[in-house]
Amino acid sequence: MFQKVFPRGLSLRLSTTRREYGIRKFKVTHQFSPLFGKEFELIERKLTWGEDRLLYIDDKGEMYLMPASWTDVCDPDPFIVVSNGRSDFKYDDLLELSRIIKGIQNQG
Repeated sequence: MFQKVFPRGLSLRLSTTRREYGIRKFKVTHQFSPLFGKEFELIERKLTWGEDRLLYIDDKGEMYLMPASWTDVCDPDPFIVVSNGRSDFKYDDLLELSRIIKGIQNQG
């Protein structure tokens, strides 16, 4: 789900004018992300492919886009707050997963 923006080694000359977002850094809060808990500098926030995404540079100097909903930039999912760690999955998501599994089983 991480969208690489520029190939490695490409010169990235960012504008000397910084955009102000109120947040200079963000933390990855999506519990299943391999980047969970890591903090990155926010380069730009924009709507791409119909989703709010953050542009950032990783530890290797490569630019990526990440869904803003996976970070502390957005308000936490109310389900996650209310479940308080007791459930990792929403009821509707489990029903959808069950439907997908049944579809795969019917194909084989």
